[in-house]
Amino acid sequence: MGKKGIVIRNKILIIQADLVLINPSLIDHNPRNIFSLLFHKLVNYCPPGLLYLAANARKHGYNVKIYDMELNDKKKDLIAFIRKEKPKVIGITALTPSYINALIVLKLIKENFPDIITIIGGLHISRNPKNAIARKELVDFELLGEAEFTLVQLLDYIIKKEGNLDNIEGLVYKKNGEIIKNKGFPIVNDLDSLPFPAIDLIDRNRYFISFQKRHPSTIIMGSRGCPYNCIFCDKLSNKVRLRSTDNIINEIKTSYKQYNIRDFQFYDLSFNINQKWVKNLCIKMIEEDLPIVWRCSARVELINEELIKLMKQAGCYLIAFGVETGNNKSLRFLKKGFKVSDIIRAFKLSKKYKIETHAYYIVGIPGENKSDVLKTVILLKSIRPDYLNSLTLRPLPHTELAELSSKNGWFDFSEINLLNPNFKYQKKMTLKYKEMSTKNILKMKRYSMIAYFLNIKYLFHLFQKFLKEPNRFLFNIWRSIKEVIKIF
Repeated sequence: MGKKGIVIRNKILIIQADLVLINPSLIDHNPRNIFSLLFHKLVNYCPPGLLYLAANARKHGYNVKIYDMELNDKKKDLIAFIRKEKPKVIGITALTPSYINALIVLKLIKENFPDIITIIGGLHISRNPKNAIARKELVDFELLGEAEFTLVQLLDYIIKKEGNLDNIEGLVYKKNGEIIKNKGFPIVNDLDSLPFPAIDLIDRNRYFISFQKRHPSTIIMGSRGCPYNCIFCDKLSNKVRLRSTDNIINEIKTSYKQYNIRDFQFYDLSFNINQKWVKNLCIKMIEEDLPIVWRCSARVELINEELIKLMKQAGCYLIAFGVETGNNKSLRFLKKGFKVSDIIRAFKLSKKYKIETHAYYIVGIPGENKSDVLKTVILLKSIRPDYLNSLTLRPLPHTELAELSSKNGWFDFSEINLLNPNFKYQKKMTLKYKEMSTKNILKMKRYSMIAYFLNIKYLFHLFQKFLKEPNRFLFNIWRSIKEVIKIF
């Protein structure tokens, strides 16, 4: 073995990985959950955080691999992959819903490869420092905040024996049996300083959503951070940072020239926070005459006709909006910062310029009763989004909603047991208040979806869309089915 992890075996040169990054599965890939799996596979995003971590580590000379358990949840295949790559370090990310799966994976790794150093990061860890590292010997290091540069400093210390652990911001580690949390919460201020995401490390053809127009597709980051204070949202930073338009255009050109990618998902929390920036980006796209289409998430109150016209001309074909509810009282409670009239106007403008819409709405908002949920359904039927997602309001830890829920008795936080494999996250995290019980909330959630999707007008609209682009929808449905088949 050479100094850089090069192994010669049977005259074949093998370069060992310095780092393997793992994306744990969000749901249980049990074949018995066939309908849940099929729905889950209709929207299958690549792991953007890991792609940026991998790209920056590679920029600094490290050999990196990515293993996505959303594509393959089989433990034996993960073990075989690690055995083949022989990494010095393994990193895993964790959202709150995937935290238990992340710990299960780390336990499996330590049982089979006790000498491999393990790192965990992600939003759940950033909000709950020292949580995972206290779980016996599963975790060696935790990374808090936006960890692109923190990870490189830690790799320098582990692999190159350079630097000092005490000087790495946002690092949690063990020293003489004590858990040490360093100062700082790293935030990348200059997003142009980051290399383009390492999409060559994943099978791009296996990531898609049911409504994308072209294949393959990928994510792209225009900004980080969100200045708004929705009471249910957990985010790393309120500080909005924007990439330069030239930097974004260069990434798009690189993606379609090197990887034939023509469909992009801007995964910014709110794409249109800075309207001047959006206009400049769209004008640049139009001037460059880029052969692409794209989609994004946006805020309804920041949509205007000039902006949406430019977005359409620049290739935007779908906008996702957080509608949340059909009454202004609940919007004020959620601190959304807009009114129902803003929702109606945004969807009207989208339809005028033939941009598809995707609406997210919430059931189980304190103060709302069955009648209020019906008002939301009426609003949805009025604005007629092309795609729809229903969520129950969940008190994520460290949010304003969690504080209110604890204070008003809407949720018993002693019931939370993320380390219980049988803990049903979506159902168990539902609020309970005097107007509606948990049972009724879930019942109204199901009813609202059925009432919308089985509406004659919606079915006719769906049929028209199918006739207009049959290949698009047949291809995406078949892709979803194939991904489910691969689980068996």
